[in-house]
Amino acid sequence: MSNKTGSLFNWLVIVIVVIAIFIYVPYFAERIGYKKTSGEVSAYEKVLASMKKGDTLSPLFHGVSETIMPAVVVVQVSERVAYQPETSPDMNDFLRWFLGQSGPSGQSAPKAPPKYLYEHGLGSGIIIDADNGYILTNWHVVHGADEVIVTLADGRNYKTQWVRSDSRSDLAVIKIDATDLISAPLGNSNKVQIGDWVLAVGAPEGLPQTVTAGIISAKGRTTGDGRQTFLQTDAAINPGNSGGPLANMMGEVIGVNTAIVSPVRANAGIGLVIPSNTAKIVMNQLIEKGKVVRGYLGIEIQDVNDQKAKSMNLPNTKGVLVVKVTAGSPAEKAGLMPNDFIVSVNGKETPDSFELLNEVTSIEPGQNATIEIYRKGKKMTITAQIGSLPEQNPAPQPGR
Repeated sequence: MSNKTGSLFNWLVIVIVVIAIFIYVPYFAERIGYKKTSGEVSAYEKVLASMKKGDTLSPLFHGVSETIMPAVVVVQVSERVAYQPETSPDMNDFLRWFLGQSGPSGQSAPKAPPKYLYEHGLGSGIIIDADNGYILTNWHVVHGADEVIVTLADGRNYKTQWVRSDSRSDLAVIKIDATDLISAPLGNSNKVQIGDWVLAVGAPEGLPQTVTAGIISAKGRTTGDGRQTFLQTDAAINPGNSGGPLANMMGEVIGVNTAIVSPVRANAGIGLVIPSNTAKIVMNQLIEKGKVVRGYLGIEIQDVNDQKAKSMNLPNTKGVLVVKVTAGSPAEKAGLMPNDFIVSVNGKETPDSFELLNEVTSIEPGQNATIEIYRKGKKMTITAQIGSLPEQNPAPQPGR
């Protein structure tokens, strides 16, 4: 072999080796890395398997879900709505319009009779009395409905025997005639603590038996009118969850899922829930009386801050200031006056407007109430005979 040929062969070998390096070195490096990653994954799997032995939360969620889900129903509503069909103008209509006439004899043409269509909505509900077929849900779920059909967790469908609702609390009770029902117990919402684990169950966007988890984010949330207080949760609540339960880790219903605070009408981690203790009071009255009767004093009130309390010589801010007394009301008859500072009703402290409203409205009309007040720095006691809160027009119906 000549030197020239040998040199060419050596260069060819070098080129082949370089190409092999570019092709195979990344491959082997990748395989080595894969083996290392696989080993790490295997190690993590062993760690997770060990940790799972101490996992008490998943079995707890599973147990609560299995306890609550059989009592959760889908509430389907239909509302008959009239509408005026549009008619296409014919040539005679055009000629009458062109000639300035409204009809053959100057009369307007008769309108077509109205037609009807059905608007459908959907929410959730909670069976709270299996023997009598009572189901708790939201007022805004059933309001205006001409037909309400309940779908049980096992797929059975029932038309309601009656629906009784209360717009002020946004609660309603439905009765169905069914056997083999499973109910959920109502817990004590006063014992709920911020940070407690909770599960929300319902039919968000029509998906039945959906369970979401979260915590109690806050207590005592109020709406703009201050008439009602809510629990707040970050458990996912969406349209369709309304009327469904919020359950604690004892498998008790501690609230009725009602609304969300969100700019896009979808879960943003802020759900509002009617406490179960409020629901109990409303539910019992709807079942027994068909409506909710609330106590009434007839005063306009406001909370006070430190500056206001100091300027008015009040002992502290834990009370409610009377701003106005309605003429002829139980408050006027009892002698309550503007600038009176109410600190308790029937021995129960009323540190803010909501607590005062809640206490007064829970008193049976006709009963006497002992009201402790401060007037011009002096503590006094007044007795008032509680009246009946006047009926209000239903609030605008929110989306279900």
